[in-house]
Amino acid sequence: MVVVIKRDGFEWTQHYAKGKPTTKLTKGKPTKQTGTCITFKPDPEIFEDVTILKDEIRKNVQDRAYLNSGLKIIFNDETFHYNNGLISFIKDVNDKPLFEPIYLAGKHEYVPKNLKHTIKIEFEIAFNYSKNEGDNNFTFCNGINTIEGGTHLKAFRMALSETIKKYIVDNNILTKQEKNLEITGEDIRENLYCIVAVKHTEPKYESQTKIKVSNSDIEGPIRKLMNNEFYNYLLQNPNVSKIICKNVIISAKSRLAAKCAKNNVLKKESKQNNFILNDAGKLADCLLSDNTKTELIIVEGK
Repeated sequence: MVVVIKRDGFEWTQHYAKGKPTTKLTKGKPTKQTGTCITFKPDPEIFEDVTILKDEIRKNVQDRAYLNSGLKIIFNDETFHYNNGLISFIKDVNDKPLFEPIYLAGKHEYVPKNLKHTIKIEFEIAFNYSKNEGDNNFTFCNGINTIEGGTHLKAFRMALSETIKKYIVDNNILTKQEKNLEITGEDIRENLYCIVAVKHTEPKYESQTKIKVSNSDIEGPIRKLMNNEFYNYLLQNPNVSKIICKNVIISAKSRLAAKCAKNNVLKKESKQNNFILNDAGKLADCLLSDNTKTELIIVEGK
């Protein structure tokens, strides 16, 4: 590995192998630039597989450019540069948006009782709904793709549900026929695209692979941001609010209709196979189709 550092008016170079320096730090030509260039080749004596996965590196480089608005990265003559950061990110992943992305950002600082230094947290959120089906989320902590989410995603989802439900109630969105409609978090997340990116001075992960964040101090600030700023956004953008509410209500109705259809099919099949239906909720339906392998035990009691 070769490390070239440009700082203090000069270019500095040092070589490494197997984790140790093989040359002294050498002072090179004068320069007004700053930065670091690292050139390396995987050592087959250390790594079992020295294959360089270009597609994965490219994806990681592009994510870094999205997460650091204005940063310019060149990879294999391909330039990644996004002045709008997460907004550019969500526009690229959601090719059938129902409206322009919603972008929120905030900061939070505090000093824990057991520490003397300040914990600093920064967070960015971009989201919108799509004609595409599913719940699509992308989460990051300090530039690391936390593919299993964590407390930052949990906080966003909770606040999203709280805020939309509050808006629906406060503004009498449901009709008389829909008054008893049960809306779940699943209904609210249907067709949703979201990106949640956090920067934390002391991040905590559930494993060494860093695929899930566990910092509890992230939840409060994100929920507060969503409950306040997103709710105000809904009030100030009635056209978008109407689209979101319509999407949520349709999702809820579709879920209930699918559940009803499933129950009807199960009841019909149960009758055809001489199964006892558990309408009272005291017995579990038998799932075997061979009656010779099933039995019903009736126990007398209060």
